[in-house]
Order: sequence, then structure tokens, then C-alpha cells
Amino acid sequence: MKKLIYIILLLLSLSSQPLLAQTQKGYVKTLGRPEKKGEALAGVSIRVKGEHNPVLSDNDGTFSLLLPGLKNGDAYTLQQVQKPGYELNETNLIGQPNAFSDKVPLTIVMVSSLQLQADKQRIENNAFKVAEKNYTAKLQQLENQINSNSISIEQYQEEQKKLLSKFENYQSLIDGLAEHFAHTDYDGLDEKDKEINLCIENGDLERADSLINLLFDPLDVLKRNKDALAKIDRQIAQAKGMLKKANEDMAAIQKQQQKDAEYLYQLYTIALATLDDEKAQYYIETRAELDTTNGRWQIDAATFFSSHLLYQKSIVYFSRAVNIFRSENREYDLSYALYGLGSQLQAADHNHKEKNPAAENALNEAVEIQRRLAETYPYVEQSLAVMMINLGEQYLATERYEESKRILEEAVEILRRVDENNPSDQFIYRLSHALNILGELNLTLKQYKKSEDCFTDAYKYSIKVSNNNPDYEYAVAEVLTKMAALYDETKRSEKCKEVSKNAINIYRRLAETKPRFYEPYLASALVTLGTRMVNSIDFNKIDNKTNKNNKEMALLVEAIGYIDEGTKIYKQNISLGPMYEEQYEMALITLAYLYMAFDTDKAYITLEDLLPLMKKHYQDIDYVNPLFSDRYEQIEFYLLALKYQSVIGLYKNQPEKSEQYAKEILSVNPFIKEIIPTLAASLLIQGKYEEAEKLCRNNKGTLKNDFNQLLNGLNKANLIPKEHQDEVKRIKKILKE
Repeated sequence: MKKLIYIILLLLSLSSQPLLAQTQKGYVKTLGRPEKKGEALAGVSIRVKGEHNPVLSDNDGTFSLLLPGLKNGDAYTLQQVQKPGYELNETNLIGQPNAFSDKVPLTIVMVSSLQLQADKQRIENNAFKVAEKNYTAKLQQLENQINSNSISIEQYQEEQKKLLSKFENYQSLIDGLAEHFAHTDYDGLDEKDKEINLCIENGDLERADSLINLLFDPLDVLKRNKDALAKIDRQIAQAKGMLKKANEDMAAIQKQQQKDAEYLYQLYTIALATLDDEKAQYYIETRAELDTTNGRWQIDAATFFSSHLLYQKSIVYFSRAVNIFRSENREYDLSYALYGLGSQLQAADHNHKEKNPAAENALNEAVEIQRRLAETYPYVEQSLAVMMINLGEQYLATERYEESKRILEEAVEILRRVDENNPSDQFIYRLSHALNILGELNLTLKQYKKSEDCFTDAYKYSIKVSNNNPDYEYAVAEVLTKMAALYDETKRSEKCKEVSKNAINIYRRLAETKPRFYEPYLASALVTLGTRMVNSIDFNKIDNKTNKNNKEMALLVEAIGYIDEGTKIYKQNISLGPMYEEQYEMALITLAYLYMAFDTDKAYITLEDLLPLMKKHYQDIDYVNPLFSDRYEQIEFYLLALKYQSVIGLYKNQPEKSEQYAKEILSVNPFIKEIIPTLAASLLIQGKYEEAEKLCRNNKGTLKNDFNQLLNGLNKANLIPKEHQDEVKRIKKILKE
């Protein structure tokens, strides 16, 4: 569509008389909000690209740009719009061509950084409350359905998993939604649109939805837009005399397009909050297709798909945005589109240990553009640092340590400078986060002194930001978690335990208000602490029978308590995704190892939960749990666990389960003959004499002693029913033959 506009402007410029006006008038105002109209803003520095001297807006917000040689319709570009404590409401104003006019003033809207952060926080809080309310209501519906037997347990679990996924995806999008509505200029809206936006900001979604539906039919949007553009094409083709009318119609289409796009975004917001992903996808894609040359709309669609882990779809929209911004020479926006594209290409590549050239090229170009822009616009340094941190994390994940160290150290240097000149909670947290990752990198390289220095600095900044704003308390826990890893590796077990407990206490508090978000972090901290304590115990000093109260045994009991609590929390959150299922499995494996050595009953219960997970992963030949060095080791443990359950199942008088586990062992490895006596005994106890006799006859040569020993043990434990005693005698007779 923009190509059509350029054609029209070009043709009009050819047919019009050149004007000699050289002064572009303008006006700078603050962002209009629901409770307060925008006001004139004085002291704003405005500079045109190619000009050395900026102009300042007057007390009434007006300014004049001298543009020698330009005539109406000629393009000029702004290079700088600055005022301390304020930022542009539309960031793409910088670097975007503007048409010179001696009649129409250029309006620039700026917003106080403090006001913007306060509005975003308010809108985020409202959005989260509404989504949580909708989530609870839908969860209750599922509970009612399962209680009334209108759905099966499997359906309930599947629907619960989908619901949790939608809620988590919504949480990841809240920041972008809040950004959009916090930037809304209420001065430019009519009363009905003001009411709609205010309803959404305050969480009254039903009324907002009702108001939009009275004004707007989303199904009609693309057709109406397509028909209108086709009409413009016909007008251009007919005659030069029609160009004026075509230009007027184009302006009307653009105005309607903007209104349609805003309604679609509002409906998208409502659909997300009500956890209706299908509608949300339809609205955000329709908006993107409304004008495929609007880069911001492509970015919004890409962000939706990336939050839902639909990488290929996200890559399509990020790629489209990259092409748009590159063609328009909008470097700032191009850097963000490239960064999004690179991140999604990296995420879509399952082999994370290998370089992905396309992803690397996009990420590096994004950083280089930001680096270049920061030389002219110092405020860009903040976003440059954020990109560097994430790129540094990518390098660390793919084991490119020198590259990671270089870019992380540069990011830290930038953020320290930002903190000195213009401190804000957001960038203090970023500085803490960057130092934390740098500390992790140095720990990986076994540079312990450097690692500790980074963690100490990170902790200082995390405390500072959490004192300013309690919402950043999780930053302290993040640092403490990494510190604990350092203390564990350098054999400072008491310090490790101390900081781990502090992190656990923070996550426990946070999980009380946002359980779905922080419970997995709490579980990880608990299991990690328990596992580290187990690794520090001298098991040779533990006598399970005579010294239950000694120091080592007390440590073991405490450690198992942490692991057990973390395991239960993982179990509650297993439906959130494969990562949590893997963590749950790892915790169960750790517990199983410990219980098999010290507590038979708990081992049996733990393995009942663990074995179905391991069976599923056994069937996936590409999966190896991180606790095992390879697939062979994983299968060995799986077989050991099955054997344990099969044997204990006999002594717990559960022969059906004993049979099930024994047969599972033989299906995995038919050469494990030592399980056959257990299988035969389980069959005998159930009265399946013929099957038991066949096993005895076929294996009595090699397993005669094992059969006899097992049968005698079961008899002593009174586990063989009286009605099957004669069958036992016949089995023993066969073994003597």
C-alpha cells in the first residue's frame, strides 16, 4: 500500500507548481491520558538529519524547522528529538520520512518516562488480575465437569494442560499489551474509543468487547480494505485528473485502516485475557494482513507466535518486518526485528550446541545497528545493552565462552554508565542480570575469584532494585541461586546451604502470590539444595540400623525433605510443559536412588510415579535424561527400577504388579534371566500354574537354586495362599527332577 502512496505523491509533485516555503512548523505535547489532557512541552531539542544545529520548542510547545530548498511533499527526516526525563511516544518517528508542508504542522508526542512506567505497571497489574480470574473460572468449569463425570480424567488433564499453557502464554505477552495501551494518546480519540481503551486498561473486558462489536465487524475488515485499495488502483489507472480524488480516498482508507487496526488489537487483547488463543490469533493475523507494509503490526503478530512457541510462524512475520524496515531505512526498528528473527531462528534450531549461521547473522547485525545508533543517540545504549546480554546468553549456551565474555563485559560497562547518569529500576535489574550471567560464565571457566566478584556485584544491585521496588525481589533469588552453585563447586557447603535457603525463602514468598510462575523456581531451588547436601554426605558413617540419630543421618533426612518437597511441587506443575516433566523425572530418580538404599516403602511409592515417565522416554530413542551420561546408562537404571518393583511387589502381596514389571524387563531385554523366578512366583501366587510351570521347566537348569530360595522366602512370609500350596509342592518336585 505504501508503494501506491509514493506513486501518488510522485505524480502529484510532477503536476503541482513548486513552492518556496522552507519552514516546517511543529508542536510538541505530552501524552494525553484518561485523567489528564496532553500539555505543551517546552525545551525539547529537535534536529533534522543533515543539520548540525537543533531547535528547541518554546513554552507553548511550538517550534520551526528551517528546511532550505524543500517544497510541499518533499521528504525530510528527523535525527533527534530529546528532553531529559521524556521519551518519544512513537519511536519510529526518528529515521522515518516526513512530508514537508507549509500548511500542516508536525505534531510530536512525548511521554514522561516515570509516567510511562507507572501506567505500564498499573495496566500489567490489571491485566494479570483479569487473566487470573478468567483462568480460575475456567479451571472451576473443568472441576465441575470432572465431578459430574461429563469428561474423562484424560480429557480433564488434557484440557487443564491447555488452559495452563494459555495462561502462561498470556503472562509472557502482558508487557507488550501494557506497552501498547500505556502509549495510547487519549487526546486523539473520540469519546467512544476513549471508553473502550479505558475499559481494557481497567480490566472491564466484557464492556469493551460489547462496545467494539457495536462499532465494528472484524469479519468485514480485510474485504473492505481490499475493495477500497482496488478502487484506488482503478482511479490511478483511469486518468491523471483522478489523482486528487485518489489521494483523498487513500487518506480516508489509511484513517479507517488505523481505526480497524486499533479495534482488532483491542479484540486481540480481550481474547488473550479470556484465554481464547484461537480468536487472538485470528485478530492479530488479520491486523498484520490489513497492511503487510506496516512493520509494527508484523512485529506484534510475530511476538504472539513466539510466545506460543510457534517458531516458524513467528519467523515469517519477523522476516517480513525486517524487509519492511530495511527498505524504509528505519534502523532502530530494523534492529529489533532482526533481534526477534535471530532469537526465533535460534529457538527453532533444536541442536542448541551448534551455531546457526542465519540466527547468528541476524543477532549480530541487530547489535551492530544498535551500536552504531548509540554513537549518535546515547539513549539507545540501554536497548543495546539488553540485546548484548541476550546475545551473550546465546553464546554461553552454545559454549562460545570468549565471545560471550566479551559482549557481556561490554553490556555491564554500558549499564554501569546508565546507572550513574540515569538510574531506573529496569536497568538496575538488567545490570544485576548481566553480572549474574557473567558470574555464571566465569564459574563455567573455573575462574572462581572473578565469578565471586561478579556475583557479589550482582547481589548488591539486586538488593538495590528490590528495595526500590518489591516486584524485583526475584532478582535477589536469581543471584543467590548462582552464588550457591559457586559455593558448592568450591566446597563451601555451609555457605551454599545458607544462600540456597535464602533463595528458597524468597521463591516461597513469591509463589504465594504467583504460584504458577514461581512454583517451578521454588521446586528447582529445593531439589538442587537437597541434591547438593546428599553429595556432601559421607555415607560410610551412616548405619541405618544403629545410628539413625548421628549427624550424617540427620543431614540425609533433611536433604531428602527438600528433594521430596520440590518433587511434589514439580508434580503439580508437570502440565506446564516438557521442561517441568523432565525436572520432575530427575527429582524422582534422585529420590528413588536414596529410598532404595534406606526406605523400601517410600522407594516403592516413588518408583510407581517414576516408571511410567521412564517408559515413555524409553520409547523415545532420542531422549536422554540429563542425570544420565548416555541412553545405555538410562536404560540400565530403568531395568534396575523395574526389578526392584517386581521383587518388592511380591513381598507387598501385589503379584499382578510384580508380573507386570517382570514382563516389562523381559520385553526390554529378554536375556535378563534372573528375573524369571520372580515372574514365576508372581504367576504361582495368582494361580496361573501352567504359565509358572512352563517357566520352571524351561529354566530349572540354570535357575534351580534361585527358584527354591524365592519359594522358601515367600512361604516363610506367608505370601503364598493356602489354595496354591499344592502347586508350590509340584513346582518344587519339578525342580528336583
